[in-house]
Amino acid sequence: MMSKKILVTGATGNVGSDITKKLAERDDNVRAAVRNPVKAREMDLGDAMLVHFDYTKPSSFDMALEGVEKLVLIAPPATPNADELLTPVIDTAKKKGVKHIVLHSAMGVDANDEIPMRKAELYLENSGIDYTIVRPNWFNQNFSSWMTDTIKQGAIYAPAEQAETSFIDTRDIADVIVTALHDAKHKNKAYTLTGPEQLTYADVASKISEATGKEVKYQPISDEDFRGAMMNMGYDEANAEMMSGLFQFVRAGYNAPVNDEVKKITGHDPIPFGQYAKDFADTWK
Repeated sequence: MMSKKILVTGATGNVGSDITKKLAERDDNVRAAVRNPVKAREMDLGDAMLVHFDYTKPSSFDMALEGVEKLVLIAPPATPNADELLTPVIDTAKKKGVKHIVLHSAMGVDANDEIPMRKAELYLENSGIDYTIVRPNWFNQNFSSWMTDTIKQGAIYAPAEQAETSFIDTRDIADVIVTALHDAKHKNKAYTLTGPEQLTYADVASKISEATGKEVKYQPISDEDFRGAMMNMGYDEANAEMMSGLFQFVRAGYNAPVNDEVKKITGHDPIPFGQYAKDFADTWK
């Protein structure tokens, strides 16, 4: 008999696609919640069943959550109103009988209860549904997604000055979430997840250079220039403002700490950035 359904929102994103593939590899009964199922078919999501789901269309929630026992909840990237998008999904999940929600949050949001993502965390914690909250640091895969084009041209632009960040690989985040979905000891817990090392953006550029065999340099820029670059990439002003605001915390050192939660939860060491760069080197060539 096939296991109860697991729904993964954001299934075409960096983290969501890794989770979906790992669940499919386990032969779990996984549904990939996507805005555009036709486009999603072009991606490798294993044997996951594609279902229509759109945060801006609550009418899509009921059908996507029908018969679902466990839900992986991932907000759209660079979302300044995460609580407004996520809380209606939590309400529908409760109505539909979902038993466990794993919320993909962000490192540091628990420092201020007024942060929208923190509001979503608190809403989930008080929902009566079993939950697991994961708060990862900045992703390695940012460099092979929205930062790819400038890296191909030989530069990384960010308003990080010389601050360090313990970047984490999305494959490790996925491993943590898959483990949490299958091991009850992680219910009603929250985990901050980091990579294994503290790196400046100059360190990142050096490791990408080594992996690709071509020189990539880090160029610090202002918050204003970063916002402008994000808007040129298609982000709206509110999203660009939120993204640039996150670098205030980077510069203040809040994203530098390293912990061992990935290893404690999954049993394996987190992927170092140098290995990630080798794995994704073709992306920047």
